[in-house]
Amino acid sequence: MISGSHRRAMPKLMEFCDEASVGRWNQDDDTPPMWGDVHRRMQDQGRPSKVKYPSAAHVAFQIPVPRVRPFSQITLK
Repeated sequence: MISGSHRRAMPKLMEFCDEASVGRWNQDDDTPPMWGDVHRRMQDQGRPSKVKYPSAAHVAFQIPVPRVRPFSQITLK
């Protein structure tokens, strides 16, 4: 959030987004978590980011469940 491309994008977040959230994630290995786990943790432990024009879902902090095809694999760089 404070370096590289993320740092350059963050100042634009308030203007461009109507929904945004942030959360902390620590784990013991580098295996990507399952999307269901990410969703649960964001909903339970995350917090909404500041945006200028929040949607109703953002105000209520309702994060939609990710739509992922069964057995699809995510490759992280």
